Amino acid sequence: MLTREGERLDRRNGQDTFVALYNHQIPPGAAAVVHYAIALPEDVAGPVTIEAALRYRKFDTTYLRYVEGEAFDGNDLPVITLAADRIELSTDPAAAPAAPADDGGKPDDWQRWNDYGIGLLLAGAAQQSTLRQAEEAFRRVEQLGRPDGPLNLARVYLKEGRVAEAAAALQRAADSAPGFRPWTRAWLTALVDRENGHLDNAIETLRALLDTRFADARERGFDFGYDYRARAMLGRTLYERARLERGERRRDQRLALLGQARDELELALTHDPENLAAHFNLALVYDDLGDPARAAEHRALVERYRPDDHAIEQAVAAHRRSNPAADHAAEPVAVYDLQGNRGPS
Repeated sequence: MLTREGERLDRRNGQDTFVALYNHQIPPGAAAVVHYAIALPEDVAGPVTIEAALRYRKFDTTYLRYVEGEAFDGNDLPVITLAADRIELSTDPAAAPAAPADDGGKPDDWQRWNDYGIGLLLAGAAQQSTLRQAEEAFRRVEQLGRPDGPLNLARVYLKEGRVAEAAAALQRAADSAPGFRPWTRAWLTALVDRENGHLDNAIETLRALLDTRFADARERGFDFGYDYRARAMLGRTLYERARLERGERRRDQRLALLGQARDELELALTHDPENLAAHFNLALVYDDLGDPARAAEHRALVERYRPDDHAIEQAVAAHRRSNPAADHAAEPVAVYDLQGNRGPS
């Protein structure tokens, strides 16, 4: 996290937060892919064993200096190993890759491929080749008989604008496992319908999602009514549908749809008062409803909450120039050389 001046937040000074240089957090249900490089001697013979460990220490050295002041004598806080693993790789180019041993405590193959694909998908916004790798990973998941595969393939295809393929993947997911995460399938189906111009279908699907019309979801305590992103999407879709009702004879239908769009967008703001999309679309809705004062109010809020792209670019550029390690870590795909030959580690 950086300040407006491009300095790292290193003293828990959260009030100075301006922009994230990068975000490598892994929230529940997500995954990340980290790339490492290591050079082996050309004359190495026999298999190579790679051991990896994930370690954690609560405070970094910079922060600890602030805490201890002049008494600082090195960071001696304990380092905890959260997880460790090892794998044996053949150095024979003709040898098939060894499958990981299933000891009962490790994920199945489908889960490994699915987690790998999720990590690639999340990193793929700025890297087209990464999305193609994610597609291949999710194809493997589908081949292994898991409905996660086609469901996540639909996410990849939507990111790439391959709407017809996304629709086909969602249909395969529904055919293979009708009861598997129908709420996720509903959200993705609504996005497909919007892209295809099937606005009435998208509206009905989004309403079903926001009403949590899924018995399994309700039993698990889910309530999608708080999803302001889906709520704002419904409001926008209702606005687009209203614009199709042209002419004086369709005026009542148009006004009814605009009123529904207004209500959904206002409700989205009760959950996220700074939602830029909701304010932007409310300005459009109030214009069409003949309420210029309310439209101007929401336009002013759009300007208030709109990110300052120029200031963000300046802060990020300043920090990347002065911090080679952070500059490297902020790349869309950063390769960390374990021998220090390919950039900062």
